[in-house]
Amino acid sequence: MKKIYFMLLAVLTMAVTVTSCSDNDPFATATSNDNPHILDPVFANRVNGELPVISEFNRDGSFSMTVTVTPAEFTTVTWNFDGQESHTGTAIDTTLLAGTYDVKVIATTVEGKSTFREGLVKVKPLDSDPYTSTVGVERIVASGGNATLFGGKLTNVKSLIIGGVTIDAQPAADGNSLNYTVPTTLADGSYRVTMVTSDGKMYGADKIAINKQTMVVDAAIRSSAKAPVTINGINMENIASITINGNTITEFVAQTATSLTFTCPDLEAGDYVMTAKTKAGDDVMFYVDKAFVATGKLTVTSEKTLWEGHSYVSWELPDGDPNKIFQSTVSSMFENVKVGAHVRVYYSLKSSDSYHQIQLMTPSWTILSVGTKKDIAADGVWEFVLNDNDRNLIMNQGALAIGGHGFYVDRVTVE
Repeated sequence: MKKIYFMLLAVLTMAVTVTSCSDNDPFATATSNDNPHILDPVFANRVNGELPVISEFNRDGSFSMTVTVTPAEFTTVTWNFDGQESHTGTAIDTTLLAGTYDVKVIATTVEGKSTFREGLVKVKPLDSDPYTSTVGVERIVASGGNATLFGGKLTNVKSLIIGGVTIDAQPAADGNSLNYTVPTTLADGSYRVTMVTSDGKMYGADKIAINKQTMVVDAAIRSSAKAPVTINGINMENIASITINGNTITEFVAQTATSLTFTCPDLEAGDYVMTAKTKAGDDVMFYVDKAFVATGKLTVTSEKTLWEGHSYVSWELPDGDPNKIFQSTVSSMFENVKVGAHVRVYYSLKSSDSYHQIQLMTPSWTILSVGTKKDIAADGVWEFVLNDNDRNLIMNQGALAIGGHGFYVDRVTVE
């Protein structure tokens, strides 16, 4: 019996010992030498090189986010907006003007080790706000040059703030664009633009990029043989020569800071490589496939341009507004255009408009046989073959008119 008693006593003692060990406080395993990790939130991967959108809200809202990092006690979190440090800490809640912001969350340990997550924050203007949109490459500008921002409700914008410099703004009468002169005191780089209205309120206008390179910004360059060709860009006064299919051109019809006109060589219809040099011997850069490269393309065609520009169209505007319909291709332009000719309307969308439709007609709102192009989703060309009835309508009613909503007419041609 005693033997059983002592055995039970021994087991009880072991149990007490084990229980005592399990009551010890847990100890931290993370050290200052560990690599940092951002555990939450997880940002999506880039798609076709584009950063993911991590937050989108109206400008009367806020960007709010909390991150979890490890080793937490040895890591500092900083928030960079467009490459500039803005906040410190694991949580952020801040308001922003309208625009798209590149936000980088950086976790750095006391040993200097770091990791980051990066994404875009999109802040939308309110319905009553002045706003800007990006039409093409108009946001790539030259120091001291004249530049334009496109958008809407811009009539009361009186000045812009760019890189801390305040400059005058000249809005168009229709409020869909404003002109300004790029400050000469700013170095090359990317700058966020703030609009200031006559009552002192501030609104976001996204960013511009100041560049000293000579750059041709036309996405497509077309001409007929031996005809004048005008190319547009920045710092164009620096161009010394253009070479097309082995033909080097050094004498120009006209040359300014924003455009250059030369005579197209006598070439057959087709696509030709085009390069250019500045007076300093540098390559001129061409806008091709949404990137600037040293080799451009000239398309030689029998196509004739009737009108070229950038004219907004919206049938929602009141009667008498010059942008209610487009009617710059007057009937006299069609006098020598034969039935069977190919008419092309080049257009680009105003992305901020809620829908996009194009209607071909006359100034009397008589619709041509090709009718209306609905639910347009991207910039493009509407081509149709001119028939006898449509030609008669254009000739008898004064012009080829273009109606619809949410787009710009960029060019009208016949071939």
